[in-house]
Amino acid sequence: MFISHYNICELLKDQNADCRVHAPDYCLTGFESIRTAIIPLSLHTLYVVEKPEDLELFADDTTERLLDALSESVNLLICNTSPEQAAALLGERESQLNYTILPCPLDVSIKLKLREFFNEKNGMGLMAESILDMLFHETGIQPIVDKFTRGFNNPVFVFDAGYHLIACNYDMAVQHPAGKHIVEQMGLTEEDFRLINKRRIHEKIKKSDHPIIVYHEEIGCEQMLCAIDTRKDIGHIVINAVNRPFNEMDIQLMTMLKEGLYQQMRKEEFVKDNNGFPYEYFLKDLLDGKIATPRQYLAQLNYVNAEFSDSMYCLVVETARSSSTLNVFLIRNRFEFLLPNTKTLMYNGEIIVLFCLEKQTELSEEDYQNIRKLCVQHGLFAGISNNFTSLLDLAGYYKQAIRAIEIGTAAEPVPGLYIYNQYFMEHMAHIFFQKESPEVFCHPKMKYLLDYDKEHDSQLAYSLYMYLLYERNSAAAAEAMFIHRNTLNYRLAKVDSLVHIDYRNSLERQYLILSYEVKDKS
Repeated sequence: MFISHYNICELLKDQNADCRVHAPDYCLTGFESIRTAIIPLSLHTLYVVEKPEDLELFADDTTERLLDALSESVNLLICNTSPEQAAALLGERESQLNYTILPCPLDVSIKLKLREFFNEKNGMGLMAESILDMLFHETGIQPIVDKFTRGFNNPVFVFDAGYHLIACNYDMAVQHPAGKHIVEQMGLTEEDFRLINKRRIHEKIKKSDHPIIVYHEEIGCEQMLCAIDTRKDIGHIVINAVNRPFNEMDIQLMTMLKEGLYQQMRKEEFVKDNNGFPYEYFLKDLLDGKIATPRQYLAQLNYVNAEFSDSMYCLVVETARSSSTLNVFLIRNRFEFLLPNTKTLMYNGEIIVLFCLEKQTELSEEDYQNIRKLCVQHGLFAGISNNFTSLLDLAGYYKQAIRAIEIGTAAEPVPGLYIYNQYFMEHMAHIFFQKESPEVFCHPKMKYLLDYDKEHDSQLAYSLYMYLLYERNSAAAAEAMFIHRNTLNYRLAKVDSLVHIDYRNSLERQYLILSYEVKDKS
């Protein structure tokens, strides 16, 4: 922190201090009496002249060493004098010196004020230097918080925009019940959420560039709160005054801490790629599995001020598959305007789109066509999950969308929309094959027909499968197979001559259909 004569004047403005700056204004780091000064004098020390007669030392030609010291710029605080007296005493050397004039005696209260001022500013300067060093060496958020712990001597908590705890001075935090509970659940308590919603504290914090101090009735102490960035909601800092009351220096330290955290968090991919809406952090917590209980989910959901319907779809765009660089913000914007109440975020390099249907329970064929058109237009490889009703299940349906892309592109790797509902059998078969052989699972009668077809180059197994799939409607099955109905009937008669099928048994019908599906996917 740069300390100059102007800062000294501001500090002692109640005593009508005035300054004269003629030479280069070197940063001051402390003060001491001119009577006990060590020669040569330092350019960074404020030398206190308590009585005007002390300046007579400078006019004594026999004090050669002291005169030599004054050949360069020196900083003086001249007390109990007027500007005219000070200029007269300094004489020709007045234009070489920087000095502040104090028209009153230097009493104990002024000395204490100077000492506290220099201690505070020098401490903050060292803290700022430490932050720069940590930012330069990419040490992260937690080391910055640890560094500030000694300055605050109170528990410090740093939350992201979803109120998930990302850093705190843990040893000090767990010494108090409220802090311990926050650490245990890695976020705010239900009582904190209730207080936030009741008093709209977070809305005030997001709009203030300066720290806000409030009294937390449940904890029984003051809290200092500060947004890390008011332009984009990326998180905030909370300090509980459980060990000592707040002072002016805490406010300045908080301002420095938020600037340091802001610079550090700007480097993080999630902060950089998203818009800073609370729901983005909330959805990220769900995808990361950090919200495990409905109780915690409901408390946090009240905070994010976002509506999630009872009918949702998760769409994932794998940006790495695209042949050209994507404008992710443009694409997110296009999806958000495609259907009402749609929410997007960047997660692990992918664009996540959450369609929240308000008046309908399922996407229509027209909706699918519009989504597919957007994907093809921008060269996107996108997968969409089945419909789901609970936001707590988001992680599972996110994986569904990923599987749709994986399975769909394995057959035809072109940009477009891959719908999980069209690939669920391949997914199920893949999971099954990891533990069992398709040969073991296959119904013996279907296995016999498949082996027979392989030996005789026939299509009996496929014909039986289609007949059962179309619920024993031979006309519909034949039309789907593009063959004459009599041809299908001939094949079914051949099947009956080889194996006995109990067509009235629903379990056997299901088993035969699944057996053909699994063998076909193997």
